Amino acid sequence: MPRRRLAVALLLPRPVALEVDGLRRAFGDPARARVAPHVTLVPPTNVAEARVGEAVDRLRAAAARVPGPLRLALGPVASFAPVTPVAYLAVGGDVDALARLQEGFLAPPFDRPRRYPFVPHVTVAVELPPDRLAAVVAAAADFRAEVVVDHVHLLEEGRQEPVGRVWTPIADALLGPPARAGRGSLPVELTVGERLDPDTAARVAPWWGETGSGPRPFALTARRDGTVVGVATGETIGDATVVRVLAVAPAERGTGVGRRLVQEVEAVARRAGAARTVLDVLGPGAADVRAFALGLGYAPAGPAPLSRPV
Repeated sequence: MPRRRLAVALLLPRPVALEVDGLRRAFGDPARARVAPHVTLVPPTNVAEARVGEAVDRLRAAAARVPGPLRLALGPVASFAPVTPVAYLAVGGDVDALARLQEGFLAPPFDRPRRYPFVPHVTVAVELPPDRLAAVVAAAADFRAEVVVDHVHLLEEGRQEPVGRVWTPIADALLGPPARAGRGSLPVELTVGERLDPDTAARVAPWWGETGSGPRPFALTARRDGTVVGVATGETIGDATVVRVLAVAPAERGTGVGRRLVQEVEAVARRAGAARTVLDVLGPGAADVRAFALGLGYAPAGPAPLSRPV
């Protein structure tokens, strides 16, 4: 059976990620081009192709174990010598919540024996000789930084020329319990991420087609009893959060799923500091979305888009 090499990590946000990458460059970290600065929660694990969806479900379940974003303090640089020749940034701050998040992955399909206990850290150099390792630790002894991390990412290793094997995010989950909306027999669970996971994207394709997004992307997924019933994807550009896709399963239209997705898009816009949301959708459902948005109070903002302040 085909297998895929997966890992789970907290990717550091900018600008701190750029600062850490600067350290890695200065220290000659050979892994710098292969993976972004991160805190590893699940080390590289071979997962059967048929269980990738299970891995995404585990990602969502583990993210729901913590109350929300994690505030982490990075530094100073230390090492795992003599066990391994690795230099790393120590991680402090919300470490209890971080440990609870990591414990959420001690379950299928990631339930494999661990060589070492979980020590939260950000690797800055690997495979260093003892004298070089000591010099790195001394050189960065004063480095300190603070970050707020709000997503956890599922990464997959794949080949990208000319670098070779590179780790790329394929799914993510917002830290904290998922939003729930709906009344009576129609409860809906909403999850917020930066991209649709592969299985969800495949399910939505018959309703809409491609659901890709651009810089600063977002992806909202509505599920009822674990089944995907709607999605909204787009990106924040300048002062606007733009919806490119708003798709609801045909059998779910008129049940409030679309309205709830739009409300969550507006919440995304407020968190991003945007002044307005814009519906600029194309595809087979564009005319229906336009009529739906006009009914929600959106107004024309040009030949095609509709807009409303947030």
